[in-house]
Amino acid sequence: MARPFRIYVAVSEQYGYARQILRGIQRYARQASNLWWFQRGSIDGYLIDYVLGWAPDGIIVQCSGEWLDDLLMDTGIPTVNVSSKLTTYRLPTVIPDNYAAGASAAAHLFDCGLRHLAFWPLGFEGFHCERAAGFIAAVESLDATLHRPPVTKLRTRAKEPPTTAWLKSLPKPVGILCADDIDAARLCEACLVAGIKVPEEVAIVGVGDEEFECELAPIPLSSVTLPSERIGYEAMALLKRMIEGAPPPSEVLRLTPLGVTRRTTTRDQVSTDPYVDEVVNYIRMHATEAINIAEITAHIPLSRRAIEQRFKTERGHTMSEEIHHERCQHARTLLLETELSSDEIAVASGFSDRSHFSRIFQRIIGVTPPAFRKQARGKY
Repeated sequence: MARPFRIYVAVSEQYGYARQILRGIQRYARQASNLWWFQRGSIDGYLIDYVLGWAPDGIIVQCSGEWLDDLLMDTGIPTVNVSSKLTTYRLPTVIPDNYAAGASAAAHLFDCGLRHLAFWPLGFEGFHCERAAGFIAAVESLDATLHRPPVTKLRTRAKEPPTTAWLKSLPKPVGILCADDIDAARLCEACLVAGIKVPEEVAIVGVGDEEFECELAPIPLSSVTLPSERIGYEAMALLKRMIEGAPPPSEVLRLTPLGVTRRTTTRDQVSTDPYVDEVVNYIRMHATEAINIAEITAHIPLSRRAIEQRFKTERGHTMSEEIHHERCQHARTLLLETELSSDEIAVASGFSDRSHFSRIFQRIIGVTPPAFRKQARGKY
């Protein structure tokens, strides 16, 4: 019988992100034909001798600092990092595309009708910088205004006076992306303590879609869903190839986020134009039906061209794009919660056929419908 591969896993179970990574590791191990022997623990300067003494064939680690990155590189043991904390990586690394996560949040807030957008808090860790960069770039490409928090120190606490004063000074309504769900919950609490209404005055989006943090926040949090389980799966697949002699990849593997899970902290803002509100409400109610622009505008006492222009000015996109967005959100739910085929989901979501559905879904969500379902369910 072949000797099992010995894998040391230094991934904490403290947060949902890491627990999902562990599920991905477990899924890969069950599907692969090899025998495995896993050892769970941590790695630091004091424990490295213990880890090396166990003689692992490979290591999966959440690298917390460049010193650990360097230390593990020097061991010569195949190692894969699954942490986004660093700004540069020497180890082979599998992480979320944090830049895309920031951009996705900006697009979500913009689609809610918000034109004043901000990122909080300023930070120095890799995922902070990348999410902020993606968010800022997306805001600058939209017809929106970016508001930066005060820089009093690298990480100002939510309820400290500078943050509270900044929240009160922002034009309302405003949408804020927080670096992660914990920061989002803290900012939500700070708003409520300061008498600021969420989401009417401040809409908040986190990153990670950690169910515990999001559902038990003072107000349930909208959040960017990360492909956490797939990260664990792909990290194990990469580690196995490296153990068998494949060279480590030269680039970081960044996996696309799965979109924004909408909860109470974001909602569509009431339009200043009652006719635009009427169109938006009609689309929300009938998007999955075979509706068209002529039908939507038939009961509005304006010309089609006039309402289309007013809609584009108010919402920042066309009525057709609004319909596509609503249909894709409906399809996203069906992909996650049902076993319906792509053909069935296309029809149920209002698309003319599977080809049209796939093309629009990939443009708006970023991946094809089958890929989205596989990533979300950890089936690779």
